[in-house]
Amino acid sequence: MSIEKNEWKAAARRHVLRAVQVCTVPLLGLALIALASCGPAPVVKTVKLTVSVDDNGQLRTGSSVVTFYCTDSNPALGEMGLGTCKLYGEAVPVDLTQRRYLFMIFTDQDSYNADTFISDIDWSRPTKTATSWNITREHMPRLVTFDDPNRPATVKVVRPDALDQAFGGGVTLKAVHVELTSEPETRGQIYRFLPWLDGWHASLDGQSGITSNNLSNRLENIHFVRKPV
Repeated sequence: MSIEKNEWKAAARRHVLRAVQVCTVPLLGLALIALASCGPAPVVKTVKLTVSVDDNGQLRTGSSVVTFYCTDSNPALGEMGLGTCKLYGEAVPVDLTQRRYLFMIFTDQDSYNADTFISDIDWSRPTKTATSWNITREHMPRLVTFDDPNRPATVKVVRPDALDQAFGGGVTLKAVHVELTSEPETRGQIYRFLPWLDGWHASLDGQSGITSNNLSNRLENIHFVRKPV
Protein backbone atom coordinates (compact mmCIF):
# COMPACT_ATOMS: atom_id res chain seq x y z
CA MET A 1 0.00 0.00 0.00
CA SER A 2 1.41 3.43 -0.90
CA ILE A 3 2.24 6.03 1.73
CA GLU A 4 -0.38 8.36 0.23
CA LYS A 5 -3.09 5.70 0.46
CA ASN A 6 -2.08 4.93 4.05
CA GLU A 7 -2.38 8.60 4.92
CA TRP A 8 -5.83 8.91 3.34
CA LYS A 9 -7.01 5.69 4.97
CA ALA A 10 -5.75 6.86 8.36
CA ALA A 11 -7.55 10.17 7.88
CA ALA A 12 -10.78 8.43 6.94
CA ARG A 13 -10.59 6.22 10.00
CA ARG A 14 -9.99 9.13 12.33
CA HIS A 15 -13.09 10.82 11.04
CA VAL A 16 -15.39 7.82 11.08
CA LEU A 17 -14.63 7.47 14.79
CA ARG A 18 -16.39 10.77 15.50
CA ALA A 19 -19.81 10.33 17.03
CA VAL A 20 -22.77 11.21 14.83
CA GLN A 21 -26.22 11.83 16.26
CA VAL A 22 -29.04 10.54 14.12
CA CYS A 23 -32.76 11.00 14.78
CA THR A 24 -34.85 7.86 14.89
CA VAL A 25 -36.53 7.53 11.50
CA PRO A 26 -38.02 4.69 9.46
CA LEU A 27 -35.50 2.97 7.21
CA LEU A 28 -36.28 3.65 3.56
CA GLY A 29 -33.60 1.57 1.82
CA LEU A 30 -31.31 3.84 -0.15
CA ALA A 31 -33.42 6.96 0.33
CA LEU A 32 -32.02 10.34 1.29
CA ILE A 33 -33.83 11.37 4.47
CA ALA A 34 -34.18 15.07 5.22
CA LEU A 35 -34.74 15.98 8.85
CA ALA A 36 -34.47 19.70 9.38
CA SER A 37 -34.59 19.39 13.17
CA CYS A 38 -31.68 16.94 13.27
CA GLY A 39 -28.88 19.03 11.78
CA PRO A 40 -27.27 17.68 8.59
CA ALA A 41 -29.61 15.23 6.87
CA PRO A 42 -28.31 11.66 7.11
CA VAL A 43 -27.96 9.42 4.09
CA VAL A 44 -29.23 5.91 4.77
CA LYS A 45 -27.96 3.01 2.69
CA THR A 46 -28.48 -0.70 3.16
CA VAL A 47 -25.72 -3.05 2.08
CA LYS A 48 -25.82 -6.83 1.69
CA LEU A 49 -22.59 -8.56 2.66
CA THR A 50 -22.08 -12.16 1.50
CA VAL A 51 -19.17 -14.41 2.48
CA SER A 52 -18.60 -17.43 0.22
CA VAL A 53 -16.48 -20.42 1.26
CA ASP A 54 -15.41 -23.47 -0.77
CA ASP A 55 -15.66 -26.43 1.62
CA ASN A 56 -14.10 -29.33 -0.29
CA GLY A 57 -16.14 -28.58 -3.39
CA GLN A 58 -19.29 -27.50 -1.52
CA LEU A 59 -20.14 -23.81 -1.72
CA ARG A 60 -21.21 -22.46 1.67
CA THR A 61 -22.36 -18.87 2.04
CA GLY A 62 -23.62 -16.51 4.70
CA SER A 63 -25.15 -13.06 4.31
CA SER A 64 -26.12 -10.08 6.42
CA VAL A 65 -27.78 -6.80 5.47
CA VAL A 66 -26.36 -3.84 7.36
CA THR A 67 -27.27 -0.15 7.41
CA PHE A 68 -25.01 2.88 7.04
CA TYR A 69 -26.07 6.28 8.42
CA CYS A 70 -23.86 9.06 7.09
CA THR A 71 -23.90 12.84 6.96
CA ASP A 72 -24.94 14.28 3.61
CA SER A 73 -21.47 15.77 3.17
CA ASN A 74 -19.95 12.28 3.22
CA PRO A 75 -22.30 9.42 2.33
CA ALA A 76 -20.56 6.06 2.67
CA LEU A 77 -20.25 3.84 -0.37
CA GLY A 78 -20.53 6.66 -2.87
CA GLU A 79 -18.72 9.86 -1.94
CA MET A 80 -16.58 8.76 0.99
CA GLY A 81 -14.33 11.56 2.17
CA LEU A 82 -13.79 12.89 5.67
CA GLY A 83 -17.33 13.01 7.05
CA THR A 84 -19.02 10.81 9.64
CA CYS A 85 -20.77 7.46 9.32
CA LYS A 86 -22.28 4.88 11.64
CA LEU A 87 -23.01 1.23 10.95
CA TYR A 88 -25.85 -0.88 12.35
CA GLY A 89 -26.58 -4.55 11.80
CA GLU A 90 -25.07 -7.97 12.44
CA ALA A 91 -21.83 -9.73 11.57
CA VAL A 92 -21.90 -12.29 8.76
CA PRO A 93 -22.06 -15.95 9.89
CA VAL A 94 -21.15 -18.87 7.63
CA ASP A 95 -22.25 -22.34 8.74
CA LEU A 96 -19.58 -24.86 7.71
CA THR A 97 -21.56 -27.72 9.33
CA GLN A 98 -20.67 -29.81 12.38
CA ARG A 99 -20.79 -26.70 14.57
CA ARG A 100 -17.99 -25.01 12.64
CA TYR A 101 -18.82 -21.35 12.12
CA LEU A 102 -16.94 -18.54 10.39
CA PHE A 103 -17.83 -14.94 11.23
CA MET A 104 -16.90 -11.73 9.40
CA ILE A 105 -17.10 -9.17 12.20
CA PHE A 106 -17.19 -5.38 12.45
CA THR A 107 -13.53 -4.46 12.51
CA ASP A 108 -10.56 -4.69 10.19
CA GLN A 109 -7.43 -6.80 10.39
CA ASP A 110 -5.34 -4.05 11.98
CA SER A 111 -7.74 -2.51 14.50
CA TYR A 112 -10.28 -3.46 17.14
CA ASN A 113 -12.41 -0.38 16.53
CA ALA A 114 -15.71 -1.42 14.98
CA ASP A 115 -16.09 1.76 12.91
CA THR A 116 -13.00 0.99 10.80
CA PHE A 117 -15.14 -1.64 9.05
CA ILE A 118 -16.87 1.15 7.11
CA SER A 119 -13.73 2.58 5.54
CA ASP A 120 -12.44 -0.88 4.56
CA ILE A 121 -15.62 -1.59 2.60
CA ASP A 122 -15.37 1.77 0.86
CA TRP A 123 -11.68 1.43 -0.02
CA SER A 124 -12.54 -1.82 -1.79
CA ARG A 125 -15.12 -0.15 -4.02
CA PRO A 126 -13.67 0.11 -7.54
CA THR A 127 -15.67 3.23 -8.53
CA LYS A 128 -18.05 5.63 -6.84
CA THR A 129 -20.89 4.40 -9.01
CA ALA A 130 -20.36 0.68 -8.39
CA THR A 131 -23.34 -0.97 -6.69
CA SER A 132 -21.84 -4.47 -6.46
CA TRP A 133 -18.23 -5.56 -5.88
CA ASN A 134 -15.92 -7.90 -3.99
CA ILE A 135 -13.86 -6.77 -1.00
CA THR A 136 -10.16 -7.13 -1.73
CA ARG A 137 -7.90 -9.22 0.50
CA GLU A 138 -6.01 -6.03 1.33
CA HIS A 139 -9.14 -4.56 2.94
CA MET A 140 -10.71 -7.75 4.24
CA PRO A 141 -12.56 -7.27 7.54
CA ARG A 142 -11.52 -9.51 10.41
CA LEU A 143 -12.61 -13.15 10.23
CA VAL A 144 -12.99 -15.19 13.41
CA THR A 145 -14.26 -18.54 14.65
CA PHE A 146 -14.73 -20.24 18.02
CA ASP A 147 -13.14 -23.52 19.05
CA ASP A 148 -16.33 -23.97 21.09
CA PRO A 149 -19.26 -21.73 20.02
CA ASN A 150 -20.68 -21.98 23.55
CA ARG A 151 -17.50 -20.53 25.11
CA PRO A 152 -16.89 -16.90 24.06
CA ALA A 153 -13.28 -16.92 25.24
CA THR A 154 -12.36 -19.56 22.62
CA VAL A 155 -12.60 -16.99 19.81
CA LYS A 156 -9.64 -16.95 17.42
CA VAL A 157 -8.60 -15.14 14.24
CA VAL A 158 -8.99 -16.86 10.88
CA ARG A 159 -6.64 -15.65 8.17
CA PRO A 160 -8.46 -15.01 4.86
CA ASP A 161 -5.77 -16.95 2.97
CA ALA A 162 -5.62 -19.83 5.45
CA LEU A 163 -9.12 -21.07 6.30
CA ASP A 164 -7.77 -24.62 6.09
CA GLN A 165 -5.71 -23.99 9.24
CA ALA A 166 -8.90 -23.39 11.19
CA PHE A 167 -11.32 -25.74 9.42
CA GLY A 168 -9.20 -28.41 7.78
CA GLY A 169 -7.88 -29.14 4.32
CA GLY A 170 -9.92 -28.15 1.30
CA VAL A 171 -11.60 -25.13 2.95
CA THR A 172 -10.87 -21.82 1.24
CA LEU A 173 -12.37 -18.34 1.11
CA LYS A 174 -13.86 -17.65 -2.33
CA ALA A 175 -15.13 -14.09 -1.95
CA VAL A 176 -16.65 -11.41 0.25
CA HIS A 177 -19.26 -9.65 -1.84
CA VAL A 178 -20.86 -6.22 -1.27
CA GLU A 179 -24.13 -5.17 -2.86
CA LEU A 180 -26.24 -2.07 -2.33
CA THR A 181 -29.75 -3.34 -1.67
CA SER A 182 -33.27 -2.43 -0.63
CA GLU A 183 -33.60 -5.56 1.52
CA PRO A 184 -34.40 -5.04 5.21
CA GLU A 185 -31.61 -5.00 7.78
CA THR A 186 -30.78 -8.43 9.22
CA ARG A 187 -31.95 -8.82 12.81
CA GLY A 188 -31.63 -11.75 15.20
CA GLN A 189 -29.74 -14.10 12.87
CA ILE A 190 -26.48 -13.97 14.83
CA TYR A 191 -28.16 -15.25 18.00
CA ARG A 192 -28.93 -18.56 16.30
CA PHE A 193 -25.20 -19.19 16.13
CA LEU A 194 -24.11 -17.40 19.33
CA PRO A 195 -27.15 -17.25 21.66
CA TRP A 196 -25.04 -15.99 24.57
CA LEU A 197 -24.43 -12.70 22.68
CA ASP A 198 -27.95 -11.53 23.55
CA GLY A 199 -27.41 -9.44 26.67
CA TRP A 200 -23.62 -9.92 26.76
CA HIS A 201 -22.00 -6.80 28.31
CA ALA A 202 -18.32 -7.62 28.65
CA SER A 203 -15.29 -8.59 26.61
CA LEU A 204 -15.54 -12.12 25.26
CA ASP A 205 -13.25 -13.34 28.03
CA GLY A 206 -15.73 -12.02 30.61
CA GLN A 207 -13.64 -9.04 31.70
CA SER A 208 -15.32 -5.66 32.15
CA GLY A 209 -12.42 -3.74 30.60
CA ILE A 210 -9.32 -4.12 28.45
CA THR A 211 -6.71 -6.01 30.45
CA SER A 212 -4.65 -7.61 27.68
CA ASN A 213 -4.13 -7.73 23.94
CA ASN A 214 -5.70 -11.17 23.67
CA LEU A 215 -8.40 -11.37 21.03
CA SER A 216 -10.98 -12.55 23.56
CA ASN A 217 -10.30 -9.49 25.68
CA ARG A 218 -10.41 -6.98 22.82
CA LEU A 219 -13.62 -8.22 21.19
CA GLU A 220 -17.09 -7.63 22.59
CA ASN A 221 -20.75 -7.58 21.62
CA ILE A 222 -20.45 -4.54 19.30
CA HIS A 223 -18.12 -6.43 16.99
CA PHE A 224 -20.97 -8.85 16.24
CA VAL A 225 -24.10 -6.71 16.71
CA ARG A 226 -24.40 -2.94 16.23
CA LYS A 227 -27.65 -1.35 17.39
CA PRO A 228 -28.73 2.32 17.62
CA VAL A 229 -28.39 3.61 21.17
